[in-house]
Amino acid sequence: MYEYMRGLHQQFFKEPDFPELRQELHELHREMTEDRPKEERRKLLKLVDLEAELRDEI
Repeated sequence: MYEYMRGLHQQFFKEPDFPELRQELHELHREMTEDRPKEERRKLLKLVDLEAELRDEI
């Protein structure tokens, strides 16, 4: 049943497109990582990855 529902979701769900938000996100990411030491960039990227993983689980 799970696979069936997952297939339906993949077939019919369209990811919303927010070009302005995506652009702002990319610019902010570039600003935050540009002038940071390597160790801080790793921590920041780890934080973002964990947040995305949590969002996927929810």
